[in-house]
Amino acid sequence: EKHGLKDLIVAVEMTGTFHKPPMRAFRKAGYETRLVHPFASSFYRQPEHGDDKTDDNDLSAIFRAAVNGFGLLEKPIDPTFQQLQILARHRRDLVRKRAKLQCQIRHHLELTLPGFAALFPDDELWSQATPVPLLEVIAERGGTVDVLRNAGQKGITQWLATARVRAHSKTIERITVWAANAAESDPMAAFHTRVWLSQLTDWKQKTQQILEAERDSAGLLAKTPYVLLLSHPGINVISAAELAGEMGPIENYASSKAVCGRAGLFPSRYQSDEVDRGGKLTRFRNARLRAAWMMVADNMLKCNMYWMKKAEKWRRDGHKPQDLRARVANRLTRSVFQISIATPADLIVVM
Repeated sequence: EKHGLKDLIVAVEMTGTFHKPPMRAFRKAGYETRLVHPFASSFYRQPEHGDDKTDDNDLSAIFRAAVNGFGLLEKPIDPTFQQLQILARHRRDLVRKRAKLQCQIRHHLELTLPGFAALFPDDELWSQATPVPLLEVIAERGGTVDVLRNAGQKGITQWLATARVRAHSKTIERITVWAANAAESDPMAAFHTRVWLSQLTDWKQKTQQILEAERDSAGLLAKTPYVLLLSHPGINVISAAELAGEMGPIENYASSKAVCGRAGLFPSRYQSDEVDRGGKLTRFRNARLRAAWMMVADNMLKCNMYWMKKAEKWRRDGHKPQDLRARVANRLTRSVFQISIATPADLIVVM
């Protein structure tokens, strides 16, 4: 009012999540509030101040970025997509923590029951119905090899029947044979058992939380156009929810190239005069969105016959293994974009 300013905007630099409270406060006060990306403010700070980074210099750079068109309006996002993003990231964090717990449990388990985990190759120790309840039963009775050796096949069967755990007779027989020939437990086996038993309780809790997050994600996904991705071989509820949460409304993208650009699914390039060379994937990207696309690309290379055949051809042509995932993700954005913007009626006609 003092200087007669009519065209006024408020520019807030993105800083993780700390910029959101002041941004909401300015918007609530009626100001046109825009976001400045740190890449833009850093670019406008360096020519004048170089590596002299202070709050005053940053503030000046934010001003320059805003007046030069890098103060961007943030489109309103449907709360459904925000909820999907939160749930997808929460589930991913739970999965990583559970994987770490599984490694820790195996470490302590090997000291108390040497070789027990090897009876269940791959992921069977965690995916089969018998091993985890059996471990809890063993822990209640001492948690050592001698306990199993003395119980024998009949005793183990009785334990499982009392705990109401169904187990195949061949599995119990395999455990009995192992116990008869297993190495002696560590002298501190009782304390190691106490540790892995508490970790196992934590593992069960996280497994239940993961299932709940997946169910909630499926319910939210059904409210978005991304539910149509489930018609694509190799894309399940988890990967579709990851994409939906990180991408947001598909209407915010002009084309599949815009998706590739935001995720950084293309190689960097250095060109000067006659020098023109490509490099690794571009660094300036949305890392979480790229991770979601890479996860989908992994699924394609394992479950989708078309992309598996394409990958075989690329390997024969001499392309590097790390290049395959980026190639699949880059090309997959085209079909995913078309599926996501289609109406249910369009999908039915195509099918």
